[in-house]
Amino acid sequence: PGDVFQFDRGGSVFGPDGVGDDIDARVAAGVVHPTGPMWGQGELRCSGEVAALESAIAATGPGYADALARAGLRQERRALRLMPHALTHAWEDDVLTIGFELGRGAYATAVIGEVADTAQS
Repeated sequence: PGDVFQFDRGGSVFGPDGVGDDIDARVAAGVVHPTGPMWGQGELRCSGEVAALESAIAATGPGYADALARAGLRQERRALRLMPHALTHAWEDDVLTIGFELGRGAYATAVIGEVADTAQS
């Protein structure tokens, strides 16, 4: 209760009102994703315990949320998980080529960083 969700592939954000009783099944199916705040001007869209948790986390970095608001950023939400679609891969000699589709606001570097050791030696 009180959480805000985003449709898969960077779709619109909805909640906390009108979420529906089937939200757990929709999250499990990957149709919608829980969201987290991107701090800025305005009020948190979430409510209740979720708003209390997010505010408590923001309070651990004193001044950051206020600085983002003063810089003119708007309070927004982003999905807390990323699910690539249309995954493909091919090996040629010792080179792996992978392909996938991402929704708006998602970065391929985030996916690659989770599945490969990208550290430079």
